[in-house]
Amino acid sequence: MDPRERYPITGAVAVVPIEWLPFFIEDPVNSAMEYLSFPSGAVNPFFRDIGKVSDAIYKDIPNPLNWKTYTLDKDFEAGKDKRPRYMHIDLAINNDGAGIAMSHCSGYKAVHTRTDSGEFGQVMLPIIKFDFAGILRPRKEYNEKEIDYDAIMVLLFDIADRGFNVMGGLLTFDRFQSHHMKTTLHKSGFNVASLSVDHTTSKLIVDYNKPDRVRKEPISRQPAAAMLSFRDAVYQDRVIIPVIEECPSRPGQSWLEKEAMESQSVHDGVQRLLKAEKIEGGSDDILQAIAGSCFNCVNNDLGFTEFEEIVHSPSVVKREMDFYAQFGRTPQGDQIPKRWIEESDYESERGYGRGSGDEFYLGLEQSYFGL
Repeated sequence: MDPRERYPITGAVAVVPIEWLPFFIEDPVNSAMEYLSFPSGAVNPFFRDIGKVSDAIYKDIPNPLNWKTYTLDKDFEAGKDKRPRYMHIDLAINNDGAGIAMSHCSGYKAVHTRTDSGEFGQVMLPIIKFDFAGILRPRKEYNEKEIDYDAIMVLLFDIADRGFNVMGGLLTFDRFQSHHMKTTLHKSGFNVASLSVDHTTSKLIVDYNKPDRVRKEPISRQPAAAMLSFRDAVYQDRVIIPVIEECPSRPGQSWLEKEAMESQSVHDGVQRLLKAEKIEGGSDDILQAIAGSCFNCVNNDLGFTEFEEIVHSPSVVKREMDFYAQFGRTPQGDQIPKRWIEESDYESERGYGRGSGDEFYLGLEQSYFGL
């Protein structure tokens, strides 16, 4: 039987000399790039299902950020929405562009996935909704050759002035050149930290007991943890992104889709740790900003218990405890007391018990947030 009949091949087929076979068996991806000159992004893309990225972009949700002027639509206001906002700003090495994104948790979705114990089970995971995302470039009308950092700070203060709870969330930058910006924003009340989406070694948790109001915790999925967080959310249909501008060189394709297609999986170092890197000549400004914002939101999401509009009756408190029991922690992120787990009626594959957390948060979405 022809092997191709037994094992259907949907991609390209290459014929290689038999003496190259050991190299392809040991490392097929790098061998294809080195010996066959295959573009790395085409060989081992980080996002294998670009359709999921496209589906996460909602064309009926406008993007309030004007990429050319660093300004927001005049009717972009928070109103009664007090949910914490999570932002990430990706500053280009040569200062010719900056990716920026802001997100929040808009609800929860039941997802069947692998739990911390290594077994598969159903957990409630946050839905990440982006308020805006974009790429800021030097403004031609001001004859700028580099990004104006002060203009970005003006934009951040404008967001706070519009009522968005950015100071209750987390704002991260990816480069050390942003030291002045971080210092100024920190003194103004923002929770600020550095986050390298390319080389993530820890997650950043807002902690007001710390001098810098941010606590670092080690992660197991380094160094691509931030990008994996975004990819997982995209594949699980937990991401809502407003309209993203079309890339001039890719008609019909947004900048985010273009950069996702140019992102490749690379296993680096002795431990072969996974990294997400752009292909040569590619870009990743908005992709990294969105991934960093998503990562911050997922790590700091505490549910809707922080909002003063919610009445903390005994029944509501118990239902909150039941919900967080599945994660083994309190709404504040502390280790949940054993007696709470024992008293909880929440039962799941993780063995923490099952209560009415799902209905509780569904009710909040419908009644308070109007979702």
